[in-house]
Amino acid sequence: MVRNKQLQAVNEMSEFLIYTTPNGKVKVEAFVYNENIWLTQAKITELFDIMKQNISSHLQNIYSINELVKDTTVKKILTIQLVNILNEEITMLNQPTLFIIPGACSLGSQITLEFLDIPYQIGITTSGIRSSEQFKQINPTGKVGALKDENVTIGENLAILLYLADKYSDKALVGKIGSKERIMAYQWLSYLAATLHPAFSANFYPERFIDNNGMDSFKNLALARLSSAITYVEKELTKNNGFFVGNSLTIVDMQAYGLLRWTRKHNIQNNIVNLTPFPMVAKFLDKMERIEKVQNALAIEQSMTQDIVNSKFAGYFEFNI
Repeated sequence: MVRNKQLQAVNEMSEFLIYTTPNGKVKVEAFVYNENIWLTQAKITELFDIMKQNISSHLQNIYSINELVKDTTVKKILTIQLVNILNEEITMLNQPTLFIIPGACSLGSQITLEFLDIPYQIGITTSGIRSSEQFKQINPTGKVGALKDENVTIGENLAILLYLADKYSDKALVGKIGSKERIMAYQWLSYLAATLHPAFSANFYPERFIDNNGMDSFKNLALARLSSAITYVEKELTKNNGFFVGNSLTIVDMQAYGLLRWTRKHNIQNNIVNLTPFPMVAKFLDKMERIEKVQNALAIEQSMTQDIVNSKFAGYFEFNI
C-alpha cells in the first residue's frame, strides 16, 4: 500500500488519509484520531478482501480472550461509515435527525432514510429524554418518531414518511400525488397506524386498556383482533405478489416491516403470533431482512454501528440533558 501525499484536515480533532494500492484498484479511507489510524469494518473488508462476517468473528475471539480491550479499540463515532469525501465536511446540524426508541415503530422512517441514501442522524431517546424540555421543543407530545430537518420538525410516523417521500420525490418511494399508487399508500399507512399498530399495543400493553378485572378475557380478544388484522395483510400480500403497493418497495413496506417484525420479536414479548398460517407475512419479513438497508437500520437502532455497510448514517444526536 502507498499513502497519498495529500492529507486534508476535516476539523481540528480529526484527519482523513487515503490509502491506495500500487495498481490503483483499491482505495481505502482511514480516519486519524489520537495518533492512531482507524478503519470501519467495511473498509477492512476492502483492504484485505475478506468477508465482513470473518472480521466480526475474529474481533469477538480477540475480545473474548482479553487480547485487546474493546473500549480502547472500538469507538462508536468511528465505526460509522465515513460518508464524506475529502475536502467536503458534513455539517451535522443540517442533517435530518430522526428520534427513535429502539424496537419501536419509528424503524419504518429510519429504513426510509436509508433508502433515500442521504446523510442523517439518529437520536436514541429514553423516557427521561422524551419528557425533557429539550425534546418537547422537537415534539411537544414527547413521543417518537419525530424528525427534525433543518427548520422543519415533524411528529408522527405517517407524516414523517410522506414528508420524506415528497421532499425526495426523485427516489420514487411512493407514487405521485393523484396516482392510484399514492391513494393506496394513503390507505395502507392509515391502516397500519389506526388498525395494526393499536392491535399490537393491546397485546403488549393490556394494562393500558383494562385493570386486572377481566384481563384474561381482554387478552384473548386482543389476540383475536391482532390475528384478524394480520389475516387482512396476508390476503393483500398474496394478491399483490408480496408487496403492499405496486410491484416495488415503498414507504408502506418500510413502515409495515417496522410493525410486523413484532410478530417475531418485541421488547415485551417474542413470537406473539404464530406465522405458520401467514406464509406471505413470513416471506415478507424474510425478504425485508435480507435487504442491506434494512439490516443497516436494525444495526443502527441497536447501536451496532460496526455492522453497517454502504450507509450514509452520519452519527448519533447527543442530548444535553
